[in-house]
Amino acid sequence: MAVLALAGVSATVAVQRADEHTTHLREAEIEHLRIGRALATAESALTRWVDQGDRSGLRDFRDARVYLLERRVDLARELDGDRSAALEAEDEAVDAWLDGYAAAAEDPTDDATTPSRARGAALLDTADEAYDVAADRLTVAVDSAATRATWTFRVAVGALVALGALAVLAAQRGRSRLVQVLVTPLARLEAATQHSGRRQPGVRAPVDGPAEVRAIARAINDLLGAQERARAAERRLQGDQRALDAARHDFASNVSHELRTPLTTIHGQLEVVADEFEGRMDPRHERMLAAAQRNVERLTTLIDDLLLSADGSQRATALLDTDLGSLLAASVADVALAAGARGVRIEVAPLRGSVVLRADPPALQRAITDLLSNAVKFSRDGGLVEVQVVAGAHEVQVMVTDHGIGVPSAEQPLLGTRFFRASNAVRLEIAGTGLGLRRARTAAVRHGGDLVVRSVEDEGTTVTVRLSTGAR
Repeated sequence: MAVLALAGVSATVAVQRADEHTTHLREAEIEHLRIGRALATAESALTRWVDQGDRSGLRDFRDARVYLLERRVDLARELDGDRSAALEAEDEAVDAWLDGYAAAAEDPTDDATTPSRARGAALLDTADEAYDVAADRLTVAVDSAATRATWTFRVAVGALVALGALAVLAAQRGRSRLVQVLVTPLARLEAATQHSGRRQPGVRAPVDGPAEVRAIARAINDLLGAQERARAAERRLQGDQRALDAARHDFASNVSHELRTPLTTIHGQLEVVADEFEGRMDPRHERMLAAAQRNVERLTTLIDDLLLSADGSQRATALLDTDLGSLLAASVADVALAAGARGVRIEVAPLRGSVVLRADPPALQRAITDLLSNAVKFSRDGGLVEVQVVAGAHEVQVMVTDHGIGVPSAEQPLLGTRFFRASNAVRLEIAGTGLGLRRARTAAVRHGGDLVVRSVEDEGTTVTVRLSTGAR
């Protein structure tokens, strides 16, 4: 009897652990679904604020963002630190949308940093794709855990049945009646576990026989009830997931098509201006027109990617051999108007030959533009921004230096954190979101490099971006 009791305790502990693990994974799946709903709600509310100026949309967006971050905490608690790479990628993609679009759209007071809706839609599409991958990984983990729990349960019951029969036979060798009393209820327990393995609903083990068998039957029934409740929750989650996927697909399709129409009109009007005034514009106006055409083409590419994603497709992307000098020239042209308005000069040191590296051109150009925009913004009127490129065999350094307000030394460890703005910039009422440096650092890391800031208050700041020439 002592052996049977010990085996019963061991089996119960094993089954409970397997069931608890499965339960935690199912709760994590539910929290993950809530994250998806919060993301969809945040996008819908932000669209109302941006398109209609509806302040209730702004409030709803902020509430949804807080709710999403709270659900992340709950998800981490359920997983107890066992986070997959897919969930990490999802968090990064969602943060990219919140940082790269939503934060600036939330308070679009600075025209230089107001994001495009097409870029926001593309970032959201990337977040949705990462969410879908993470959801699939969670579903696989739940199914795997449920299968292990079922087998643990069946093995435990089988072991208990075998040990119980052996214990009774050993203790009651000559008493066939007692054997019959045990064999029948134990066989019923085994039949109940087999029916449970086939996912037949409503199956319960009969609670009869000796006290030990009745205790096992009650434990089995508790586990069977828990399994049925978990399966019902799984079916509800699958239905909710399908509805959410359909809503997300419709939303992405509608937004993409609505953006394409005005963008096509803008593109056509720019072509008309270029044709009608060809040869009659001064160089300054030609540069402005070229910058507008370049940004329209960039938005068109983003919308095409969003439409492909809405149709369930995905365009393959790859790092390209990229001329860094051309990217620098385009970024300087993008900030030239803002710099000229304050008399700030941008001087780019001549490059020693062509500098080519493997890169994602749009992402890298956005990072360089962010750094130049910051340098102009924090320079004094009539100031100077210097750009220098140092190319080595395996690494390229891009250094952007301004001679403006700098950053207080005590606050420099916070540079690059989300929404951080130096106290002197806030005091001088210099507009900004505190996201540009973070975006630039993220782009540098994705290109196999890093970003370093050196700053002295009231003297200026130098930001150095190190990039691998063969970034992967």
